[in-house]
Amino acid sequence: MTLSLLFLASVLSAQTAQTPATPRTIEELSAAIKTFPTSSLYSERGLLYLDQGKAQLAEYDFSAAIKLRLDDPVAWTGRGRARTLMGNYSAAIDDLDQAIRIKPDSAGAYLERGYAYGKQGDYKRSIEDLSRCLELDPKNAVAYTLRGSAHHALRDFQQALADLTTGLSLRPDEVNLYLARANVYVAMGDHQKALDDRNKAVELKPDAPEVYLARGGSYHQLSRHDEGLRDRTEAIRLAPNRYDGWYARGSAYYLLDRYEEAVKDLEQAASLAPSNQEVLSVLSRAREALAKTESEAKAKESGAKPKEDEDRQRELAEQKQKIEQARAAATPAPPAVDAPKPVAPASPPPAKDSKSAEAHNQKGRDLIQEKKYSEAIVELTLAIQQNPDFAQAYNARGFALYLSRDYKKALLDFDKAIELNPKYENAYRNRSAAKAAAGDKSGSAADLTEANNLAKH
Repeated sequence: MTLSLLFLASVLSAQTAQTPATPRTIEELSAAIKTFPTSSLYSERGLLYLDQGKAQLAEYDFSAAIKLRLDDPVAWTGRGRARTLMGNYSAAIDDLDQAIRIKPDSAGAYLERGYAYGKQGDYKRSIEDLSRCLELDPKNAVAYTLRGSAHHALRDFQQALADLTTGLSLRPDEVNLYLARANVYVAMGDHQKALDDRNKAVELKPDAPEVYLARGGSYHQLSRHDEGLRDRTEAIRLAPNRYDGWYARGSAYYLLDRYEEAVKDLEQAASLAPSNQEVLSVLSRAREALAKTESEAKAKESGAKPKEDEDRQRELAEQKQKIEQARAAATPAPPAVDAPKPVAPASPPPAKDSKSAEAHNQKGRDLIQEKKYSEAIVELTLAIQQNPDFAQAYNARGFALYLSRDYKKALLDFDKAIELNPKYENAYRNRSAAKAAAGDKSGSAADLTEANNLAKH
């Protein structure tokens, strides 16, 4: 659920009665505050800081406004939005609760709180708030967009399409809406309609690299690889210092078995984003594939089997054996009726090795990002075998099982993660989602409440 800051800012600013007909600059407002500080002046300057993306300065101004006037809903709403942008969602929701208590008909406060709930992953409450916003302001395109994104997250694709299409009827030139609706079409497997929306996004904003990256993805999904590569090349031309264009084109080359070109692009992406584990993981695979290809080519020329190939074959055989053992260990027997628990591996687990466990955990998480859930489960099972007290590995494996729609096994892993770390907020959120998917609404609500409580501390 992401939208441009200016798009969101325009909604709240429009609802601020204190904003004068002729907007003042930050310098003018600072001078006025120095002479005679008032709540409305601080709020007005806070809104300008939000427009500039300076959330911390905005938070300071809205806090000053609240100290001067506790019943100012604009200040509470503004500080809530600033805190959302800073990632402090629980504090933001508390501020927005207060804004709504003061002004129950504030569409802007419901919009912002719905957005904050969405950022927390509480899509049900997000939809409730955004629906209330639309009751108060039926033509609020931002609310339709955010509610559509929440429905998308809950896999209610038809309702997501309905909301995003309504949003487009209100803002037919809003690029974010076309991109959001295209993402829904992708999730539904309708790649041609996704391409149509992304074509429109390119038409509306031909100088934005992100629209070419999105459309390039559609072309590849439709096996129109030359066009996909051309779009990703254009994204690089528009923003050569952004890693995502290089990463997207390098990944495409890798999937097309063009390993030398893939390595060049991915190395450039890694130089621009040296801590991005997803980039580093794909780069490692591309290098390995390139080395293997070059080795095979040399072997073919000489007619001999290089020692590296023999070593690689032995390594692959060992990995295969480990994977088979892990797969067997990851498949529990039917749980007992009174006490469902994961079944231990048939053979004794290896000695605890935290370094090895961490490596398997990271590999598993990388595979989840690549949507290779079965392989991720194998890696995370190996991590758990190496370190049976590894709460993060249980949580990650549970998430992979959840994404594979194996909710029963996912719940077992989330239970174990929470048993090992009772204050594991993310595990509670994941278990809440798994319980909801399995039909346990009350259990889901209880876990979400506990996660929210932990987030406040």
